[in-house]
Amino acid sequence: MKLIFITQNVDDGDAVLGFLPGWLRELSARVDRIIVITFQAGALPAMPPNVEIRSLGRERGARGIRLLMNYRRELRRALREGGDTLLAHMVPKYAVLARWLGVPKSIPMYLWYTHAGINRWLRICEPMVNKIFTASEESLRLPTSKKVVTRHGIDINYLAPAAGEVPAPGKLTTVGRLTPSKDAETLIRGCAALRARGENVQLDVIGGSMAGGDDAYAGRMRTLCKELNCEDSVQFAGFVPYKEIAPVYRSAWIFVNASRTGSVDKAVLEAMACGSLVLTSNESFVHILPPEHRFRERDTDDFVKKASSLLRLDDGARAAAGASLRAIVERDHAVAPLMARLVAEMQESAEVHIKHG
Repeated sequence: MKLIFITQNVDDGDAVLGFLPGWLRELSARVDRIIVITFQAGALPAMPPNVEIRSLGRERGARGIRLLMNYRRELRRALREGGDTLLAHMVPKYAVLARWLGVPKSIPMYLWYTHAGINRWLRICEPMVNKIFTASEESLRLPTSKKVVTRHGIDINYLAPAAGEVPAPGKLTTVGRLTPSKDAETLIRGCAALRARGENVQLDVIGGSMAGGDDAYAGRMRTLCKELNCEDSVQFAGFVPYKEIAPVYRSAWIFVNASRTGSVDKAVLEAMACGSLVLTSNESFVHILPPEHRFRERDTDDFVKKASSLLRLDDGARAAAGASLRAIVERDHAVAPLMARLVAEMQESAEVHIKHG
């Protein structure tokens, strides 16, 4: 298989997509070649010799028609060089444009998509692709027979417990965009309520603004901290590059998450892989986590009750619970099995695609 892989950004320093180089390394062991077409590129890590990364130049100022023309050029180049399968990562528009810009129907196309939202590009994309891979049933809400639930792909070698690194007592950490769907408000209110009960807790909010409206929300969260008199116990730390995130997870006594995105939040799995305790209200974790690691959505009282129990665990109980959580990720969400599954699914589908023309 000569795979054309389309993505937004390849940069191992990126806070959101920094995991992609790990995906590409695992994929490269299972295919003949990978031609990565990325709309922008940053710090590029060493890649296996059968992986080539080609940027369309957004980092150099390419926009609009220029970016589109660059995309067409690189697609045609990849096809001339024998690209026989296309996988678009997270952005349905990339697959749609690929077909519109000349990728023939003889080339099977696939989409990786993990978001509860359904937009017009996803609807347009669905009939064009052979399969849509997603991490959970809740991560793709579009009704389609093409959905393939594969679970997530976490780098369990990088995201792992480390000897000598111990969590700070009372430290709560959350990682993600500062946006309403991530619901930092519930976590801030929970932190204030815990302190009012005498718990010596600190909340670190790792992340920041990425889209329109995020800055205003971040401002409201800082105002809320003032109103609740918990400015000294809530730290807004901004984004942390993926290559530096593992120690952040390991330093937390509890990784807390109130995401209402409707899909499995990868940050929770990453924290679990590091052996951290987790507490989330994300509905997608109902079938993944036991009750003591879940609280009711937007319910501060339930958050305080569950967090208090986890804060009271002694070192031995905390370590045992963390090991159990890591085992879930090792069993169900490791990157190597996911990449093997994706390749197998694409090979199987491609054989049918060729047979039926």
